[in-house]
Amino acid sequence: ATSLLKDIKLTKEGSDGGLPPRINEQILLDFDGSALLTAESPSGPLYDIQALLQANTDSYYLDTIAKIEEQFSDTPNKPRRLFLLVNSAWRDKSSWGFFGGQRAQKLILDRYET
Repeated sequence: ATSLLKDIKLTKEGSDGGLPPRINEQILLDFDGSALLTAESPSGPLYDIQALLQANTDSYYLDTIAKIEEQFSDTPNKPRRLFLLVNSAWRDKSSWGFFGGQRAQKLILDRYET
């Protein structure tokens, strides 16, 4: 996943001085392998990327996604930045079960390509 973030280019060729982004990894819950990766662009914060990896369908992750969007990608009156949700098990509303399905539909499935 780290190489994926390094390969995504959001800036024009050469505008980053040829420098790669700095990748930070934050383990969220060590027992499930979830992590939040941040690629900090040398071109400035507008070109930063965040990726939430292998988050499961627990409400903890729906809360985490909402917080990340508030601070990073969906902040009112600020430019949108790229936020990736990476989990091959997320297919449709039923992935979250009976209790989390409605919230996941509104927060994720209606807004992100799956």
